Amino acid sequence: MRSGKMKIADLKLTQIYISVAKLKAVESWLGEGDAYDPICIRKFGSEWLVLDGHARLLALANQGALEVEVEVDRDELSPELARLYLTCREWADELSIKDLNERILNDDDYQKLWIERCRAELAGAN
Repeated sequence: MRSGKMKIADLKLTQIYISVAKLKAVESWLGEGDAYDPICIRKFGSEWLVLDGHARLLALANQGALEVEVEVDRDELSPELARLYLTCREWADELSIKDLNERILNDDDYQKLWIERCRAELAGAN
């Protein structure tokens, strides 16, 4: 599959926080039935991991969507970045997309708690 539709329940998260600014931006232009950029996914083992589009995915889930448009990422992935995605998947293991409604952060907290955590993890892998 290169692109198509997948059930939200079949997608595994690689993010544990959502930026309120990103979510509000998505919600401002995304109405029910509107076109949107597909959610970027990649298969790791037997799981389909969300690589990009968590805010879009949350907005769509909150609108009641059960399936979303996806596109499979086929770009070359460095071993360090692959490890980071797998680590992020472990951090998000028990979370569903709707759980992220309780994990929406302002920009400063998002930067400190998520972006810096990922950067530190990536730096430690090098």
